Amino acid sequence: MEKVSNQQCKWCGKPATDGHHLFRRSDIPNLIDDHNNKIPLCRECHGYATNYKQIETMFQRAFFLQSQQDVLSVDYIQDRLRDDFRIIVPAEVCSFRRYLAGEYSWVMSQLETLEKKYPFEFEMLRKETTSDKRADHKYDMTDNGLDRMVYKKQCKRIEKMLSSLKTMHEMNVQDGWSAYMQ
Repeated sequence: MEKVSNQQCKWCGKPATDGHHLFRRSDIPNLIDDHNNKIPLCRECHGYATNYKQIETMFQRAFFLQSQQDVLSVDYIQDRLRDDFRIIVPAEVCSFRRYLAGEYSWVMSQLETLEKKYPFEFEMLRKETTSDKRADHKYDMTDNGLDRMVYKKQCKRIEKMLSSLKTMHEMNVQDGWSAYMQ
């Protein structure tokens, strides 16, 4: 337990007296010194967080998500998935999946807008060329055509990450059930 000063309890708003580790040293040793792993709590709330696993889990989710709001990006998530040495905790998996779902939706909306324009632009290009294949190739070289290719690749990239995170989530659920059944 670490003492804090000049801060309010993140749960009730009273003056904070303790710094509570969201993830215990025994669970995730490499997070113990991470400042995002500590939250200020008053003595009463710290007792609840320490003694009731359900409340502790709620703190973990809430404050992890709050600390990640400014750093989440597709590249950040990709780097975390590629890093074999940093554990991705269940709250991160959920946060990453939610972020990627929103990003996927936005990219798809951009792609949808371009797809609506495609028939008209293709028709104009087809009049200037001798074949559909050449018109398609010419369209691919336009700004909209290049954007369409980029958005399709972004969707594929996000789909792969979502698939990986889905597997991690399923493994976490399975591990939770295994621990519960013991």
